[in-house]
Amino acid sequence: TCYYDLSKTNDANFAEASLIASKNVFWDRTFQTNPPSFNSALPIRMNLRHDDQINLNLSASSEYPSHIVELIAIVTPANSTLNQTTGIFTWKAIKGEHY
Repeated sequence: TCYYDLSKTNDANFAEASLIASKNVFWDRTFQTNPPSFNSALPIRMNLRHDDQINLNLSASSEYPSHIVELIAIVTPANSTLNQTTGIFTWKAIKGEHY
């Protein structure tokens, strides 16, 4: 049982349920180590010219329902956007950039 909960509530059933819940959380953190899966239809390579616009669906999901996948743009080309809600990355190729 969870001794802290037992000492605070004096309810053995609640303490037992609390212990089971904590073991489940520990198991989740220990064994749910697979990374999220990204949209497999993404192109590996793209050839772009000045003014070409791309829209990529970078959405990802986890096989674990309790995991939240958050998309964060750290380094992106100038004039690009990443919608963190939808996972849509948009960019228009600019003359003179290396891409």
